[in-house]
Amino acid sequence: MIRTSSGQYLLYATGGGIAHKTSGDRIAFSAGADAFSSRPAWWRTCSSVPEAWAPDISYHGGTYLMYYSVSSFGSNTSAIGLATSSTGQSIMKDVDGDLIVYHYYDGNDNGAPKLGINLLNWNSGWPVAY
Repeated sequence: MIRTSSGQYLLYATGGGIAHKTSGDRIAFSAGADAFSSRPAWWRTCSSVPEAWAPDISYHGGTYLMYYSVSSFGSNTSAIGLATSSTGQSIMKDVDGDLIVYHYYDGNDNGAPKLGINLLNWNSGWPVAY
């Protein structure tokens, strides 16, 4: 949960995608739209279910940043994604469709565990995955 400069509280949570709620007092919340109008295409590499979980929202340099997880239940294929918004409200924009960190088992290498990392840098105040 994060408080905006206008005093409104924004809450993103796991459930049916990434649920979005707003509140003026942190007691009564109103449901909003899902964080994404459509699921980023890269999610399919980690999960056949169109849901993400464990969103974390923060504010940096005039932009709201939301890190979130995508994985296949009961598997070791996981990823962390990053989405941004100028207002913190839905709809978030997935950063260049890139995931930040991912973990998987390589079927072509006798099931050896692999870890891929896309470095996250700041370019003119914007997060950029390399």
